[in-house]
Amino acid sequence: MTPCSRAARGRIGIVGGFGGFGGFGGIPSTSRPICIEISVRFTDVSATALVNRGSHSGVLGQAWPARRSRLHAKGSLAMSSYLSRRAAVAASVLVLPTALLCAAAPVAAQPPDDPVLSRQGMLGPFASEFHNFLSITVSENTAVVGASWHNAAYVWERSGSSWSLQDTLLPEDGQENGFGRAVAVSGDTIVVGAVDEAHVFTRTGASWSQQTELTSSEANGFGTAVAVAGDTLVVGVPFGEFNNREVGLARVYERSGDTWSSQATLTATPRGDGDRFGRSVAIIDDTVLVGAPFDDSVNHSDAGSAHVFTRDGTGWSHQARLRAPARDRAEFDVFGLGVSLADDTAVVGAPLADVGTTTDVGSAYVFARQGDSWSREVRLLMPEGSPGAMFGTGVAVSGDTVVVGASTHRGPGAGSAEVFVEAAGTWTHRATLTRPRTTYFGYSVAASEDTFLVTSNGFSHGSYHYGFARAVVYVTEP
Repeated sequence: MTPCSRAARGRIGIVGGFGGFGGFGGIPSTSRPICIEISVRFTDVSATALVNRGSHSGVLGQAWPARRSRLHAKGSLAMSSYLSRRAAVAASVLVLPTALLCAAAPVAAQPPDDPVLSRQGMLGPFASEFHNFLSITVSENTAVVGASWHNAAYVWERSGSSWSLQDTLLPEDGQENGFGRAVAVSGDTIVVGAVDEAHVFTRTGASWSQQTELTSSEANGFGTAVAVAGDTLVVGVPFGEFNNREVGLARVYERSGDTWSSQATLTATPRGDGDRFGRSVAIIDDTVLVGAPFDDSVNHSDAGSAHVFTRDGTGWSHQARLRAPARDRAEFDVFGLGVSLADDTAVVGAPLADVGTTTDVGSAYVFARQGDSWSREVRLLMPEGSPGAMFGTGVAVSGDTVVVGASTHRGPGAGSAEVFVEAAGTWTHRATLTRPRTTYFGYSVAASEDTFLVTSNGFSHGSYHYGFARAVVYVTEP
């Protein structure tokens, strides 16, 4: 099959800063939680995801789809022409979805009767506004849900097939600074990101206590992304400076006893101003994967990249720069906005990638490592994408299963998560996870062994959108 052609871009505008609704007023609220049963479909999926550009204060802004679903007529917001990286750092980015999806050659068609994942439970709901989004992570029987607007992170524990709230984590300093914007868990250690902070908690029995607080003296986005594996912690610093250039950093910390100390500062190779290296991070054993979604390639601004680092003893070295192939690469693909690692497999999302003649459908790439070399295995595409689905904002891999979120497929009042399974070197689309009447379902996804988490930020009823964010737990079928 010949590669799909690309369409021109340039549909970006600005709305209000972080925490503001950016002109999306008139959303009714309710204090009555509503729970809706999950449905699993194998065809007809959709989504439109969000992109964070942030501000120099270190607080990342929220991106909003210009198409307001049933709230207002399509195209009701005025749009500017293409917005450069330099002009966007002080405000949020508004993306106008305009895409359909063509066929994906590398991915086999899904079988008709194999759900792959079944729903096990629901974490939440958490009272929220339409613009609030959860961060999630899971490790074995422990799941953590970050709710930065509550300035809290919620720890859930599984016993058998039942989930219960074990603890609520709060910052010891009591500051309301976006605590919960990012979360990571490994065994009995949880890391919670806040504005220019990363808080480490440890568990004794069923109780969690703060072990340390890592901080940055600069407003550089420290804590935007976090990842932890055993005694090693990685903190993303997407506005960090290196040699007086705002290229982005990732800081690695190592624990000895109860003390955490800085081990390394990771930077991209090559690197450029505004790459936002550190916007996403993942770690497994001695391998770290860092996304740089606004990295420029030749003739393509903000095409994006992801970088692999490995540790030998206490030293870290750059192993590979992962990118979309040249035939797929285009301006503002933001490849690297979402990253995930499992053993020798890396998954990288490019939620604004074009497919065929349509724009911003999104895609995700699977890379495999042999020895010290990485190669692209497949480009994952939605089987039936909608304009502006932004498939690839959230990605998660565990074993031979990958889940990719498409949270604005068919508008903000929808969303889906797509499930792909690898067998004998072939990746197959196996299921579409949806929740009727939810908003931004699939904005965040997480995985650990046979367990996958998918978030939504609320529910919709007719022309109204409500809060009550939640995370849905799925497990692989035996």
